[in-house]
Amino acid sequence: MNAQTWVEWPVSRGGNGHFYALTVNRHLAFADAETEAASHPGGHLASITSATEQEFINQNILVGPNRQRQFWIGLNDIAQEGVYVWTTGEVFNYRNWTIAGGQAWEPNNGANGYYAPDEDAVLLNFHYLLQNDYFGTWNDISVVLPSGIPEQGLMELPTNPLAGSLAISVHPVNRVENIGGTAAFSVTAAGSGILSYQWHRNGTPVSGQTGSSLTISNVTSADAGQYSVRVSNAAGSLMSHYALLTVVTTGAELTLPSQTPWSRFWVADDTIWALLEHDGKLYAGGDFQHIGRQVPGYAVVSLTENGRVLPLSFNGPINAVISDNEGGFYAGGLLNSVNGVSVANIVHVLEGNIVDTGFAVQTDDHVQCMALEGEILYLGGSFRNVGSQARRRLAAVNRHTGALTSWNPDANGSVTSMSYHQGKLLVGGDFGTIGTMPRTGFVAIDPATGGVLNWGPNANESVDVIVPTADKILLGGGFRQLDGVPRNYFAALNLDGSLHPLDPAPDNKVNDILVTNGIIYVAGEFGWIGGQTRRHLAAIEQNSGVLMDWQAGPGTRDSAYQLEFHNGQLHVTGRHTPIDGPPRGYTIIDAPSGSVLETELNLSGGFHVLAKMDGEVYGAGLPGLIRTPRKSVAAFEVATGMGTSFTVPIEGTVYSLARYGNQLVVGGSFTSGGSVTRHNLLSATLDTATVTDWDPLAGGIIRSLTMIDPVLYVGGGFATLGGQLRNNIGAFNLETGELLPWNPNANGLVTAMAARGNTLYVSGLFTAIGGKPRRHLAAVDRITGEATDWDPSPDQPVGGLLAAANWLYAGGSFASIGGK
Repeated sequence: MNAQTWVEWPVSRGGNGHFYALTVNRHLAFADAETEAASHPGGHLASITSATEQEFINQNILVGPNRQRQFWIGLNDIAQEGVYVWTTGEVFNYRNWTIAGGQAWEPNNGANGYYAPDEDAVLLNFHYLLQNDYFGTWNDISVVLPSGIPEQGLMELPTNPLAGSLAISVHPVNRVENIGGTAAFSVTAAGSGILSYQWHRNGTPVSGQTGSSLTISNVTSADAGQYSVRVSNAAGSLMSHYALLTVVTTGAELTLPSQTPWSRFWVADDTIWALLEHDGKLYAGGDFQHIGRQVPGYAVVSLTENGRVLPLSFNGPINAVISDNEGGFYAGGLLNSVNGVSVANIVHVLEGNIVDTGFAVQTDDHVQCMALEGEILYLGGSFRNVGSQARRRLAAVNRHTGALTSWNPDANGSVTSMSYHQGKLLVGGDFGTIGTMPRTGFVAIDPATGGVLNWGPNANESVDVIVPTADKILLGGGFRQLDGVPRNYFAALNLDGSLHPLDPAPDNKVNDILVTNGIIYVAGEFGWIGGQTRRHLAAIEQNSGVLMDWQAGPGTRDSAYQLEFHNGQLHVTGRHTPIDGPPRGYTIIDAPSGSVLETELNLSGGFHVLAKMDGEVYGAGLPGLIRTPRKSVAAFEVATGMGTSFTVPIEGTVYSLARYGNQLVVGGSFTSGGSVTRHNLLSATLDTATVTDWDPLAGGIIRSLTMIDPVLYVGGGFATLGGQLRNNIGAFNLETGELLPWNPNANGLVTAMAARGNTLYVSGLFTAIGGKPRRHLAAVDRITGEATDWDPSPDQPVGGLLAAANWLYAGGSFASIGGK
């Protein structure tokens, strides 16, 4: 892409509708690049805020010669060292720093000796020349570079800078072609004056291809790639979206795909029966209710960023997560490795999701809770040794190096909770002594010496939750008494350690407590609290201690484990079954009303831990499928594998898909689509997912659709179409929506169709079609509807058909066909 050639990231492809181009000038300092970008209305150096935006830039900007060049983006830490911000002020959440050997290489502020000492701006693609794996990654670097580095700025504008002078209305679309076939691409553009065109393949101009269309005759495997066209006039240039040419090879040229599924590609939670690819999107139909990303194993997920999964692979369960207050976090559990780096039950993850190999802490069993105070990280769990030193269930290490301190309270049972408060480390668990001091369930420990403080009661069972507030300490767990005084599963202490009168007396264990906006939220196994029925969740007024009328619903809650609060919403782990959906391992509740909110973040699994870090809520555990509601029809971005916003909720099953222009045609066994009554067959617009006015009145199941513009051939198990008699097969003119008189009249179910020339090949459970006896497979004239003389007579049904080149491929349950 040349300077001042703008390319759009369209909303229809999951983008933001913005336009991107490179600065005209080269060898710019960071500030000069931002100045040139700002000279355009609303312009700025690009803010790359998601993995999908980075993928778009990789595919559309870093192509051809630009694949080996570097460009300024708007990220910098000029104002405060180590605090990165976008020049637009957008939230800095997504990171794509260069990683080498699984370790952080960037940002390093010149630690590797290049352009030191202050590297306060960020270049895109700087390290690509060193290794292909670093393609598109980020590097912090000096705001002014030596003249040998040809840096330009990557600009981003909210609107088309050439609006009114030049625009592309129809972009090239993806093509699939056989070896020896013909592939054609075209573009429709309008603008002032004379328009010129230059086609590109993989970012490099195609010699002699300077028209509004590109035709490739006698296609070979070498022609496969990404095709785009630059359209120019006196006002400037626009680059079209790229279109992918896929070449289907046969014989000796056959290249097999990887046998390993692409882990980034989203999946569905039930059967997919039909697929259709168009314009960079894969449309799917079936029996599913959700799509989403399948997260293998244990993971940490941002719950306030629509399920962004951190790029970290945890080999083992996670019991606790806390922020390091420097952009990273600590995770404890029963961990063997993280991203292939060996650990022993605790890990420090640096900003940028890099495993800190300098944090050398090894325990011989679970780490179940942590507390950070100053330079010391306190650990609790079921371990007996840290490294080679004896540390029973409690230890303290340096927060940066992991060096073990001499602090050693020595608990004789597991530690499940801890919190630092006013010079005391409050600890709960299933212990009976700390050192030589008898203390059961709960203890206050000197954070400097490890000695037991004369503060607070003993508990007859484990205290698993400790929540300090301004005027009291709240406790939850499995206990029934504190210093012999009845307190069932929930208690409050005054700041001097004495028992507070607050006593809601739940009838079963309390798993978590959260205090916000004058309300105490309680989660647990209880069904009764404060003298009233509350199933697993309750709200108590903080000052009065009175149980509130607040109840979480609708649906059935079977458990509640952990709570976090963010922007007026309560995040809850635990099993919840909504009225009209599958069970969820995690829910979001509107805190004021108690209503369970519909959310795109719906898990088939769940989280063991919730943690709030740097203004975001994270979940850690086994999320499984991060589900987005999509009933029977969905669309995925081919380039990224992610689901799109396209949704036409179908009440039933989809068996077949076809496309006519800007319409997706859907066939199956259903009663409605998009809240509009449609029986078994409908069409919806691809851009807005709106069900069209066309109502084909299919009188039975639709199993197969074949589109030969503008004619749609329909097969299935029906007796009527469009209010007229049609046995199992028929055709519509989609230009007018009318049923055609074409009527082969199959006497049994039609399961598949394939067209070649004027012939439609049909398979199914019939014994007669087109006026002739035909068993399971026939060839029908597309004009007359009559069966041809072709009669292979398979002995059992044919389930699938594909017409390609001079061949018809058939698959099914037959053992003989064509007399063989």
